[in-house]
Amino acid sequence: MDNSQLQEIQRLYTEYFESSEKVRAEHKPFDGLFGFGKRIGDDPCHYVFSDRLEEALNAAASENLSSRDVSSLLNYIYEEPSSHKEKLEYWMLVAVHKHTDILIPFLSKEDAAPIARRYAELYPKNRRLPVQVALIKHLFRQAGIREKKGLSGIFSKHKGA
Repeated sequence: MDNSQLQEIQRLYTEYFESSEKVRAEHKPFDGLFGFGKRIGDDPCHYVFSDRLEEALNAAASENLSSRDVSSLLNYIYEEPSSHKEKLEYWMLVAVHKHTDILIPFLSKEDAAPIARRYAELYPKNRRLPVQVALIKHLFRQAGIREKKGLSGIFSKHKGA
């Protein structure tokens, strides 16, 4: 890969952020209130982004990608939501993770393991959406390892008690 797939994905994300910012800027304060007007979350730009990303990932999957190429794409897509946690776009950035499932079989065990562990770290079990649950199982299966089971939250401090 000459990085063109990653650049294409980054371009799609940039266009999405620009579109959603434009929608936000044009939004009237009371739009969507009591069911009147247009809500920001209903704007087509969110679905256009999802559809375009899915097309780009399907096109990438039809090429002869190396595990390293796929790692770059997945790392970008999985890490991107963390810098947008306080924005409406966060939920769409997480939802589009479902489109990455097609790329996971291209990962070697060695490349899948750190991605699976990082994904588990970024998206804790108690906060995962159903699509993330399925995705993380696929990542760990591809890595040939099991997700670490154990106590979490306040109970992890009292393991030995």
